[in-house]
Amino acid sequence: MLNNPKITLRLAELQKAHQERHKITIDSLTSRLTAAEQLGLSNNNPSAAVSAIMGIAKLHGLITDKQKVDVNGQLDIVARLQKGREYARRS
Repeated sequence: MLNNPKITLRLAELQKAHQERHKITIDSLTSRLTAAEQLGLSNNNPSAAVSAIMGIAKLHGLITDKQKVDVNGQLDIVARLQKGREYARRS
């Protein structure tokens, strides 16, 4: 298939797009967020500055979003499924 010029051309296009997309790095994002923080401060917009600071902290793993996991609810679902299987076996 790589001998087909159409396929080769399309593959090259996809590779270029992939390379462009991955030029984004933690450093480049940090730089952009730092610029956004400075813009927020210079425009007397502390909310924008704080959002940028929080973005930097999350990007660097200093802040993680916590999720509540309801194990009891999952166990309840498993118990109902098991009861359904038992009922199906008896029928």
